[in-house]
Amino acid sequence: MVPADAGAASPLAGPPIDLLDVAALGLEPGGGHERAGHVAFEPLLLGGHSYGVPSGRSAVQLRASAPPGGLHVHLIADVVLTGPCWRCLEQTAVEVPVETHTYHEYSAPDGDDLRSDYVADDAIAVARWLRDSVAEAMPQTILCRADCAGLCGGCGVDLNTASCSCPPPAPDARWGPLAELAERMREPGADD
Repeated sequence: MVPADAGAASPLAGPPIDLLDVAALGLEPGGGHERAGHVAFEPLLLGGHSYGVPSGRSAVQLRASAPPGGLHVHLIADVVLTGPCWRCLEQTAVEVPVETHTYHEYSAPDGDDLRSDYVADDAIAVARWLRDSVAEAMPQTILCRADCAGLCGGCGVDLNTASCSCPPPAPDARWGPLAELAERMREPGADD
């Protein structure tokens, strides 16, 4: 994990490129173009909690090339999202590296796999593409630290900063038959 204030003061290089006009790139068949800029980042809602970029914008790098009849675009970004830890609910930050490609064949029919969901009317929807890519690249859990103890299920105290006097939770009755079987297996002569 990275500190909760990470990414808050990092400068954004280049112009805003939320929606990038392909014609403005001046690509010719076989040619390429690189562009750095920043895009708006709409927060993600995960488990009822919002995870977003502190500045509301994220730096990106694009590399576009024009194979005959198509457009290939490579997107690179390191997005730092902030939001609550899944165990203790303290504000934390997580870095989500993104490196993805899309290809758009201009002559392919709508719905075809060769048509990119992010290219329409000769424009690349960079902000939407980045947000979708971050959602796919998110870690399985978002924690303030790997050994986060979380909150007590009884009194709600943050177990990272204090202990509580709550009794241990009662065992789940559904495991009773399995516990009885384990006990019988420990008895002498249970191997018979």
